[in-house]
Amino acid sequence: MKFERTFPLMALLAGLALSAASCKKDSDYSELPTLSGYLDFSLQEYASPGTVLTLKSSGASHPEDGDYGIYWSATKITEKSDTTKHIGVPVSEEDGSFSFTVPDSLYTITVNCTMYATGYQSMSNSHTVTVVKSESLSNLPKVEGEKSYADSRDETEYGYVNASGLDWMNRNLAYAPTGTPYSGCEPMTELFGNLYTWEEASVSCPEGWRLPTLEEWKSLCGGSFDGASGKLMADAYFNGEKMWEYWPAVNIRNSTGMNFIPAGYGEFSGEKWKYRGKNEYAFVWTGDSSDGQAAYIGIYVDQPDVMVGRTSTEYFGASVRCVRETE
Repeated sequence: MKFERTFPLMALLAGLALSAASCKKDSDYSELPTLSGYLDFSLQEYASPGTVLTLKSSGASHPEDGDYGIYWSATKITEKSDTTKHIGVPVSEEDGSFSFTVPDSLYTITVNCTMYATGYQSMSNSHTVTVVKSESLSNLPKVEGEKSYADSRDETEYGYVNASGLDWMNRNLAYAPTGTPYSGCEPMTELFGNLYTWEEASVSCPEGWRLPTLEEWKSLCGGSFDGASGKLMADAYFNGEKMWEYWPAVNIRNSTGMNFIPAGYGEFSGEKWKYRGKNEYAFVWTGDSSDGQAAYIGIYVDQPDVMVGRTSTEYFGASVRCVRETE
């Protein structure tokens, strides 16, 4: 026996009317005028647990200098949107700023800000901040023969291994008075070390230590940079996620004990640092320089060969490894 599902005519007509009303409502909203400018707010890319972040929107305004409201949301921070500027309340009483304390949990928080006004389309923007602490960088076990050195300037501990007649630091230099942390966020110094111009790098190693030459790097890699990337790379994780993406041509084995991580690089342009290449590149200075340029070695995530290049001693930021003569 065949059954057919039927709908009463009145119910069907009511549904069509509701659908039409909904479409009309959406169409009406899209035809509303827009607020002026571009809504934005500044949010650092990385932050330590316990840090209090205070955010304030900028760039957008009411076209007629009329009243507006602002509300915020942050994943796992706010259960519902937090309105910090209500329509009808003067800015002197509610400036629209939003504050929260970074939790002790390793994840990325998405913060959204929305500006609204009667008779206008609302305007929104979002940025993220990733929570970091010492445990963020993992799967870097102590390598065979590794010893420890404490920098007397700030008591930072560095592991080092002996190879080719030299002691080699197997952690990026993290001397904070010089250089810049990745993304300009201080918590990243402990994890990635700082990025230094060559001029900064040449004066930042502890007393008794120096930048290794290009030939010393080549010797460490077994006399050739061909196929040597995996000898330097560590299979590290950042907040539980693999840093060096898997590529069949790259055999990550860290046989030199250097623990290279893709800490990215910096470019100085227009009086401001721009940071790029996290999880893709590792660049490290050598001690070789001439005519305003210095040599570096580099690794790209999918390339088995170690790159060698030369660039500005003033406008490029790379990591630093220091060496000293064996005692």
